[in-house]
Amino acid sequence: MNENTHYTCTNCGCSFFSNQKITQCMICQKSLLENTVSYDIQDSYFGVFHKSIEDFQKEYRKVLWNPFLPFSFRNQKNIIKAYLPCYYCNTHLEGVVDYYCKDKKSSNKYQVQMKINADYKNEFISLNQICPTTIINSVSDTFQYEQYRSDLLRNSIILDKTVEEELEKQKYYEELTNQTLLGVKGKVPHDLKKVNNKNISINDTSYRLVYLPIYLKVLSYQNKKYYFIMNGEDGKVFFSSVFSKISMIIFILIIFFVVFLLTSFIIRMI
Repeated sequence: MNENTHYTCTNCGCSFFSNQKITQCMICQKSLLENTVSYDIQDSYFGVFHKSIEDFQKEYRKVLWNPFLPFSFRNQKNIIKAYLPCYYCNTHLEGVVDYYCKDKKSSNKYQVQMKINADYKNEFISLNQICPTTIINSVSDTFQYEQYRSDLLRNSIILDKTVEEELEKQKYYEELTNQTLLGVKGKVPHDLKKVNNKNISINDTSYRLVYLPIYLKVLSYQNKKYYFIMNGEDGKVFFSSVFSKISMIIFILIIFFVVFLLTSFIIRMI
């Protein structure tokens, strides 16, 4: 067992673990409630950071070229290095699917039955609602993880689980089933109209709790939270962007002013 402090923000409700003293919430910079707990991470597995904070800043600067971003987004400080709890899965699907089809040339109707036999490896299920599926699914097939070491938590936090695990598993099963049906659809030699029946079972799923490395910057605009997230393993980024009306108005006024000056100059030259 490892002694960590569990922090809960009194403002935004974010909860996380750390073996360091933290004085304010890393999400909204408000006050925290502390509770020292025995958090069993000795047998846990942690992904390896292949990207640095400098890599994160480089990607974030690309976003700042957008003239419509709120002014508050231009602050490049307060970057959070964190570990995201998720399930690392290998899943096998099999079954039979009946399709109702129609031939494009003869207009004859058919019922096609196809067998399903699909394997999905190195899939992730996020256990914290901050991180979207697009970041999780970007992890490479060569994803590396290692067993817990105390130095792994240096200057970083462990995000707490904030979702119902069984519900997320069910969503994961439904997503894989839909992916499989789409893949089979392309093999049907007729104009596919609908699925008459699908009988797909999840026969084998292996889970391992793994903490995925991410960099996170939380942005606020009009009392809403927006996130710029980088996958610390392969560098893929996600940004829940928003346009500022004030920035858009200022940008349009600048363009109008420049056009006005150029027009005036051209008129004088004529």
